[in-house]
Amino acid sequence: MPKRIFYPELIFLTIAALFTRMWNLAVPSTVVFDEAHFGLYASKYLSHAFYFDIHPPLGKLLLGFMAWVGGGMPGFDFQAGASFGDFPYVALRLLPALSGALLVPLAYVVMRQLGFSRTAAFLAGFLVLFENALLLQSRLILLDTMMMLFIFLAFSLFLLSRKA
Repeated sequence: MPKRIFYPELIFLTIAALFTRMWNLAVPSTVVFDEAHFGLYASKYLSHAFYFDIHPPLGKLLLGFMAWVGGGMPGFDFQAGASFGDFPYVALRLLPALSGALLVPLAYVVMRQLGFSRTAAFLAGFLVLFENALLLQSRLILLDTMMMLFIFLAFSLFLLSRKA
């Protein structure tokens, strides 16, 4: 019997995750919370200026790439509470939002790989979909959702490799 590849609940979770993470992404139009730190790193990468950072650079490099793709110019100082003005902050917020949206169907997939029923996997994806902290972190220039996506993806690939 061939495996089923169309799961309506997975499609629903993916569409709902994209909607909740991408809707009205430009609000607020001011620098919020830790956007001041991570946005500044992206701005520094655009200017090719040296700065010391003790953390691994992958997430900040990805944000710098998004700023470059969005047409960002180096020099924006990302002061907390300041208006973004002409800086393409929505392009920077797009990557964490996409990562947060992909985390929802990935939670479903991991649950199915662990042997849970479709109902239990849907419930897990639904809970990740509406978890308030993840929803907020997905809509700002933060690294947490990207980190969680990579962790869940690594775990999913590990489970896949154990199956083979």
